[in-house]
Amino acid sequence: MPYKVHFSPQFNRDLVEIWNYISVEYKDPELADQITDGLITESEALEVFPMRGSKVLLPTGMDTGYRFVMFKGYLSLYRIQGEEVYIARAVHEKQDYLRFLIPGFRRKESFIDDE
Repeated sequence: MPYKVHFSPQFNRDLVEIWNYISVEYKDPELADQITDGLITESEALEVFPMRGSKVLLPTGMDTGYRFVMFKGYLSLYRIQGEEVYIARAVHEKQDYLRFLIPGFRRKESFIDDE
C-alpha cells in the first residue's frame, strides 16, 4: 500500500523562492521549472519507498528524524510518520539546512571564539 505524501505550506513557499531565485539570478525560467518540478517529482516518489532518502544527522551523528532526497543540488527534507510522509522544506544542498529544521540550531564552527 502506498504511503500518503503531504507537502507543508513552507515547502511550497520554498519552491516559489527557489523558482524566483533561479529565474531572476540565472535568467532561466526553464531551469527554474525543471528544478522545482524535479523536487516535486522526487518527493511524490516517496509514496512508494520513503526510506530511500538519506538520514539527516546532527554533527554528533544523532538522528534528527528527518530524511532527504536530492534533485540537482536541492534537497527535499521530510519525515515519515506511520504510513505518511511529510515534506517539510526544500533547500539548496549548500545551505545550513539543520537550522531550518531545528529552531535555534547553530553549528559549532559558526560560534565566535572569544579567546
